[in-house]
Amino acid sequence: MANRGKKGRLDAAEIDQQLQQIHLLDAASTSENLEQLAPIIKNIHATRQQDAYLRTLKQLAESKEAEIQQICSDNYQDFVSSVSTMLNVRSSTNNLRDRIIALDDSVNQAGKALAEKKKGLLKAKKAGTNLDETIEALQSCLRLLDLVNRIGELIKQGKYYSALRSLDDIQYLPPNSLSQTPFFNHLLSSLPSYRMQIKDAVTASLKTWLFELRNVSRQVGSLALDAMEARSNRWVARKEKEPQLKLCRLGGA
Repeated sequence: MANRGKKGRLDAAEIDQQLQQIHLLDAASTSENLEQLAPIIKNIHATRQQDAYLRTLKQLAESKEAEIQQICSDNYQDFVSSVSTMLNVRSSTNNLRDRIIALDDSVNQAGKALAEKKKGLLKAKKAGTNLDETIEALQSCLRLLDLVNRIGELIKQGKYYSALRSLDDIQYLPPNSLSQTPFFNHLLSSLPSYRMQIKDAVTASLKTWLFELRNVSRQVGSLALDAMEARSNRWVARKEKEPQLKLCRLGGA
């Protein structure tokens, strides 16, 4: 190092070297910068070289500014292209955001429409289930009514035993959806009248049969008496023709 004119004084090259070293320090390390700056500042005040440091610092700043301008000049097209690309990306991002918002609104509308359709479908399904249950109940009612009408037909045909069996089938049906309905209770309440009809019909039929039996019995008795009288007359006539039969009795061996 060259000899100094005064103790501690630095020439321009040394000042520039110190400033370059400070410039190359890591900006994130504050403690290291202070350690480097402290002796330099102390030396500046001790040697009264403020002007020399300012000139060198100005030259360094101008040099770095020139470097920055050169870098910007060399990379201007890339910078412009990057800015243009960034603007395009920003525009595309805005368009994409608008499309996403529109899509979200569309999805919300579709979701609401789908919810309404689902609600309508559930109502229709419930109505269909109720309709099926109603149809099944009506069919059960029709089957019971057919059975009751058949009981009436059996009574008219004189098939009283079959009519009683049908009444028992109705009265002792297993529990079902109709068991607690007014229709079924009304039907059960009408069964005793059918039993009474069967009883009356059987009584009337028995009386008719007994009356006819009595008349037939009279006719049979009369015919039997007539047949016995005719046979007796024939026997008397035969004994008269055949004297050897006078000791024989009618119907004897």
